[in-house]
Amino acid sequence: MIKMDVLKIKSTIIVCLICVVAIFIMSCKDRNHSDEEVQISSDSLMVISQLWKTDSMGCLHLRNPHKITRLIEQTNLIGKDSTLIKKYLGEPNQVSFLKGEKYYTYWLECVGEKNISYSNFYCYFRGDSLYSYRHSIY
Repeated sequence: MIKMDVLKIKSTIIVCLICVVAIFIMSCKDRNHSDEEVQISSDSLMVISQLWKTDSMGCLHLRNPHKITRLIEQTNLIGKDSTLIKKYLGEPNQVSFLKGEKYYTYWLECVGEKNISYSNFYCYFRGDSLYSYRHSIY
């Protein structure tokens, strides 16, 4: 009777260890192959850029802030001047100045009745160098 209990305990421990190892391996695999680490080809980046610029008012719903973020990160646009930013993103819908800093606003949707876009992508400049960007939805 005692031998059976010991065997059950040993087999339970082995099954638990196998489960822990399997979970550990799967979690490592997910981290190593996440979508964020996969590089987008330069041809695909140019397609993303062209679609973004084609939809200059955001009305065609071709502007994807997540893809343009990947483009900015992968092409190392932080620290680059506004001319290069415009090459990839086109002319901004609005240029604003706040506390001596310039920022570009790109609309992600058609403007409403009051000529306001509630979903925008912002590029922030110090001098003429891009230092930050963000996507906002009100």
